Amino acid sequence: MKHFPFTICILAFSGSLAFANDEFQETPKLDALRDKFEQEANKILRPLEIKYLTALRNLQEEYQKEGNLEAVLMIKGEADRLERQLKKAAAKTTSSSASVSKSTAPRGRTVNLAELVVIEEDAHPASKWQMNGKLVECTQMHAVPKVYLPYIPPEEYDFRIQWAQPNLRHSVGHLLPNGDGGNYYCGVGPGHARGDKTYVRLDEGQDANYKQHANFTVEANTKHESVLKVRKDGLRFFVDGKLVCEYRGDPNKLVTDVWHRSKKPEQLGIYCDDPTLFSVIEVTEITGKGKILRKK
Repeated sequence: MKHFPFTICILAFSGSLAFANDEFQETPKLDALRDKFEQEANKILRPLEIKYLTALRNLQEEYQKEGNLEAVLMIKGEADRLERQLKKAAAKTTSSSASVSKSTAPRGRTVNLAELVVIEEDAHPASKWQMNGKLVECTQMHAVPKVYLPYIPPEEYDFRIQWAQPNLRHSVGHLLPNGDGGNYYCGVGPGHARGDKTYVRLDEGQDANYKQHANFTVEANTKHESVLKVRKDGLRFFVDGKLVCEYRGDPNKLVTDVWHRSKKPEQLGIYCDDPTLFSVIEVTEITGKGKILRKK
């Protein structure tokens, strides 16, 4: 049975928020393909354009010596246009190279957080959690059971979890530090009791400020993945590879509600409200280095 899910991002009013719909999707493979063939085309066309510009300038000088003003002006206009075009392309290439260099800079380590979990020390309450082999499992519902992962993240990172539930009811998601001694959360699940819609909450305790949107589905007994990409200037939330929520602003200004408040807010965490099996819990460091609080 399919359900339209909801995402939850707890946000402060100081930032701006955008949803991704079917018309706004990241297409990194298509972008890479375009960039590749544009670079190949430039390797062929750019030298020819430069030769053409040189030939135009030479022809301009010839007509100038002959005193043919009309021809000079016509050729000069064509040469000036091409020269501006080449300068613009050169500037774009420089900017693109800088951007690519930044985006392809080596990332930091990826830390498997699931293998660091000790139920008796990290789970709250411990009675609702267990290790299922190498997987972390919540076995009981209600009161938003949590696991406080023994890891303090750097300023920028990707927080990834994979999970499955036998029954769909409430959300599953991420607990994150806001850098101000508190935390916020971001989660996904079926739209139980909320019109089967995705919703994003703009401040603490104000149901009237929920923003509704639905553009993906979750299913029972199916593995789903959610990834929160936290950056200095905002965050992006992906579900099963699809961008479903984007926040533009300082993540340190985000807040939570009482149900998702962390007892260890400086650490990453996971939560649910129903039996859930977490098969992947990991973080990839983008800038800086996080602090692992427990050795394997």
